[in-house]
Amino acid sequence: MSNEPTTSGSSDVEVALAQLLKQAEQARTTLLDTDGSSEAEASYLADAAQALSTMELELTFARATLAAERADTKPDLESTLTDAADAARRWIDDAGVQAQLGRMELQDRVSAISQYLDRARAEVIRAGERVSDVVGTELGDVRSATLSSIDGIRDVIVDAGRSIRAAGESLQE
Repeated sequence: MSNEPTTSGSSDVEVALAQLLKQAEQARTTLLDTDGSSEAEASYLADAAQALSTMELELTFARATLAAERADTKPDLESTLTDAADAARRWIDDAGVQAQLGRMELQDRVSAISQYLDRARAEVIRAGERVSDVVGTELGDVRSATLSSIDGIRDVIVDAGRSIRAAGESLQE
């Protein structure tokens, strides 16, 4: 069962379903080929493309149901079932690709969080080294280096905390 409308022996319903299916496929392709100018627009385009993909699948099933009800031979029924199964497999494959892309995006965000933590960890180590490297035995010098190191640690931890929270919030969207 191709997506092209046929006229010989086809009812108006079959032609309309075929045309609608073709238009949905074209619209989905256009959406997928369009780059969003913002993250929100890109998300909208992806959601709309997913909705059209689901609609295409439903239209294919409606068309297959109609074809099965009108089939006169076993080969016609087998062909109809094969077409419906192929459409389902394409949808499953597309969903698998989307899941993989989502997993990759999640890994990128988790990687960013790990980098923030690594930077914070490195700053804590450097702070300890700065205090150990203070030359002289003056308590005031060591105190000054210690206070400076504490401020440095606080700054990097606060920055890492903000970055991690922002990355976590984006994961929840």
